[in-house]
Amino acid sequence: MAVTFFTDVETNECLENNGGCWQDRAANLTICRDTFRARVCECLLVDGVQFKGDGYSHCEGENQDFICTD
Repeated sequence: MAVTFFTDVETNECLENNGGCWQDRAANLTICRDTFRARVCECLLVDGVQFKGDGYSHCEGENQDFICTD
């Protein structure tokens, strides 16, 4: 049985340019979540409001609309 060891270290893709995910700097909201294999951009639940959108260019909440301008 062969055992392979990788020298690569897991990196956090969210640290560079927020992983390409949506963010609202004024409200200090970001949706990038680092995983073992990559990163995930998912709109989040904030103060009981589930935001909806593609996670890359926008997330919208009830009575609120946050659009990435970066």
